[in-house]
Amino acid sequence: MRIGFVVIVLLLSGCAVDSKGILLAVEPATPLDQRDLRSHCDLGDPAACALAQNDELNLPPPTIPIVQGIAPADRAVFAALVPQGSQYSWFLYDRGRSQLWKLPTARIQTRSASAWAVQRVEVRGLVPDQEYDLLASDQTGKLLEDRSFRTLSAEVDSLRIALVSGLKNQSRPAADHMMAEVAKRRPALILFTGSNLEALLPKSLTSAKTAATLDFFYDRHAQLRSLEAFARNRHLTPIGAVWSEFEFGQRKGDRTFAYRDQAREALEMFFPKWADEERVINGPGISLSFPLADHRFILLDNRSFRAPDPVAPEPFCELRGKKRVCTQDPAPPAAPGARFGHLQIDWTTRQREKSQQDVVLFSSDPWFGPYTADWFERATRPLPELGAIKDGGFAILGTQNSRLIPQEIIPQK
Repeated sequence: MRIGFVVIVLLLSGCAVDSKGILLAVEPATPLDQRDLRSHCDLGDPAACALAQNDELNLPPPTIPIVQGIAPADRAVFAALVPQGSQYSWFLYDRGRSQLWKLPTARIQTRSASAWAVQRVEVRGLVPDQEYDLLASDQTGKLLEDRSFRTLSAEVDSLRIALVSGLKNQSRPAADHMMAEVAKRRPALILFTGSNLEALLPKSLTSAKTAATLDFFYDRHAQLRSLEAFARNRHLTPIGAVWSEFEFGQRKGDRTFAYRDQAREALEMFFPKWADEERVINGPGISLSFPLADHRFILLDNRSFRAPDPVAPEPFCELRGKKRVCTQDPAPPAAPGARFGHLQIDWTTRQREKSQQDVVLFSSDPWFGPYTADWFERATRPLPELGAIKDGGFAILGTQNSRLIPQEIIPQK
């Protein structure tokens, strides 16, 4: 059996069931008996109905906002937003084998002033490209959630990704409609590439204690997540996230921003990742490197190490006859490494050099020149600060607007 957990694995027997529901009858056992499940489904146990093969009767509508994060192909990690103080039990169900595992909650993250908590759930030992169910119940055994998912993996000929940005500029119905259209395409990966959350730090908090600023970032993420329809989709899709200045917390934010660590901590609570330093690799700041199909994706942090924008000298003004004339030298050009920082550039270079796969780079900034109406770039020429791109690789910018990127963006071999 390929599935294994750090904690003791408990299986569910279809024989030892009490009146409170089948999810309370947890004991070491063989695969579930489908006839027993259907019998208990007929008696009105929604959990038994959910576990019965190909039987989706009486499934509760999804209510808990859940995001599946980035993890190696044999693992999965989830962030569930729940009312603070609530107690849930989490289960993994393999329908093909009729087997159920009770999962531990890896971590509960919250802030004292918030009404919400984030429960991080992890599972390892999964089979890539196989569908599983993530179930949740309350302490009485009542089934609350049944969500399907696959690990972050895909065959080359079926790889489809979606880039999502600019949701903060959309009305809630428009944003939900756009994400529903994305879900219909069943991408293997969704990337939030910035400008999706308005979290600019108010001036009243710029001199506050770090705890107060973390409270602010946490509340902004929690408020938005509680409203997002995509986090209640029946089928979950792995989601990765980078930021623009709006998630970072400061307009034109750069490495001098005193609260960048608090902004990063909040972002990674709500968009979880599970690094193993071999396949999924943490980089400086929020940068991340991971494999998908026959590509290696590198998400870049364009804020944490950014140098402040060059400042033009003060203008010089003088009277020329009866006319006052002012002249000004232009701002000096940005120094090498000004956008990503030398630390991140060196890390990215090492990732690219050691990768045997074609590399795809993501940034929420334009690679060349200022922002334009054409928000999407697919670059194959040498990049500022990052140099030449190997044959087969390319770089993507995604910001300002929301758009689904179809599989044709990945060149077929």
